[in-house]
Amino acid sequence: MPHDFRLNDSSTSDLRFVVDGQEFFVHKMVLRRAPYLAEFLGKDPHCTRIVVSNASSAAFQTILETLYGAAIENAVPPDCDPRFIQLVWEVSIRFGLEAIVRYTSDLLLECLNDEIVCSILLTIRKYPQVSAAISMCNALLQAQCLEYVATHEDQLLEMPDYRLLKTESATLSRAIAEKKTKGNTKKDCSTAQSNCCWNPTHCFKAQSNCC
Repeated sequence: MPHDFRLNDSSTSDLRFVVDGQEFFVHKMVLRRAPYLAEFLGKDPHCTRIVVSNASSAAFQTILETLYGAAIENAVPPDCDPRFIQLVWEVSIRFGLEAIVRYTSDLLLECLNDEIVCSILLTIRKYPQVSAAISMCNALLQAQCLEYVATHEDQLLEMPDYRLLKTESATLSRAIAEKKTKGNTKKDCSTAQSNCCWNPTHCFKAQSNCC
């Protein structure tokens, strides 16, 4: 990348982003590394200002810094606040940055908690049209989030994102219910196996009925 391409260099930039009231001066040539932005700018090459809604300016800046050459591992270390990891993950989905989506998805799998799990599910639902690689990452993350919600539902009941999830997505609600049912079935199966271990014939039937 040419040495004179620096983030927030207003004297050489040919595009401005406005995110949550904060301006970022960038270069279209650098943004070509982001597939969705490259496609957008290709359709409107004379664009000089883009207002980005529903995005964290700090997360957006982190993504821009990686486009300008910063290592994502340094910008978003594993011990980073899970909420910030989630925000960077969402912006990377919007930009179509597969490597960053993959990295942040892996971090989120390690730090799922009550505060972010439902928001992650809502975000995945919000962006259905993604690349195959991002879709695979999202599918794995969604499966783990559904498992988390199914096993921690009692403590999530008062969370606004949980209520929104249950209200807006019947599909996800059914998936959570199915996860809970499977979890209960596994418990029943384990109990049946332990109770019938002295009777081989009965034990075989119990295993067959609950697998």
